[in-house]
Amino acid sequence: EGILKSDDSLRVYDPNKKYLSTQDGINDVGYFWWGIELAMDHSLTNTVVYLMKQQAAAIAIQGAIIGAIYMPTGVVAGIVAVIIGMIAETISYVDDGYGVWMDFTDYYVFLEMGAQPDAGY
Repeated sequence: EGILKSDDSLRVYDPNKKYLSTQDGINDVGYFWWGIELAMDHSLTNTVVYLMKQQAAAIAIQGAIIGAIYMPTGVVAGIVAVIIGMIAETISYVDDGYGVWMDFTDYYVFLEMGAQPDAGY
């Protein structure tokens, strides 16, 4: 309990953890010395994109209602809705039917497509 191991590529993992594999893809969170890697198969990517688009629509509607009362709040809500929608569209474009993985470092977020990385354990 509470013991982590690392492999040859310096990936840190819990040896007791099982990763979820659905529709021939890998849904996994990997912890490295440089940051975190999030891998999502095509099915999970579609779910995340759908939820992000729904949230962007809800924020836009709320912004329109609140904006009728206090304009600056409506403008901010509209900007947030556009940003969430653009991120969702970018993830959907990169997915291309194979899933995506994202690398989160201290300063950057990398979004990659194609064959998912090997889970390695």
